[in-house]
Amino acid sequence: MVMKPLEDVFSLVSAISKTKKDYFRGATEIQAKALYNPYMVNKALSYHIDTILYANEMNSRSQLDKLLQHDYLINTIRSRSRRPEKWPKPFESKDIQTVMEYYGCNYNRAKEYMMILTQDQLSIIHDRTFKGGSDDTRYNRDGRGTTKES
Repeated sequence: MVMKPLEDVFSLVSAISKTKKDYFRGATEIQAKALYNPYMVNKALSYHIDTILYANEMNSRSQLDKLLQHDYLINTIRSRSRRPEKWPKPFESKDIQTVMEYYGCNYNRAKEYMMILTQDQLSIIHDRTFKGGSDDTRYNRDGRGTTKES
């Protein structure tokens, strides 16, 4: 039986949860061992309500070999079509980015500064770090400042 080559770790997750193709045995064994990342596989499986406990079980037994973890998951998870879940992305705040640029600090320190700074101080920092350009949003940012109208 000829299997299509593996592109990424998500094709292994799809094989575990849906198609039940065993890439660890046969011609794709070396490629599957190189691609199999237990952290990524467990994280992808943890977004589904019916596979979260299996992922947690493998997280608690992280010392096991990749092949043993794969065999456990492929043989215990029921084959079912699961909608791919979007992974949450961190929230990007323009205020935090501006504070990081103004004070030259990292993200965590900028979050601490944000708890201390007032809205007036933030608008001053935004004005001082404004670089210009075609999209002039200095006076209409998140309800701060006023629009300059004649």
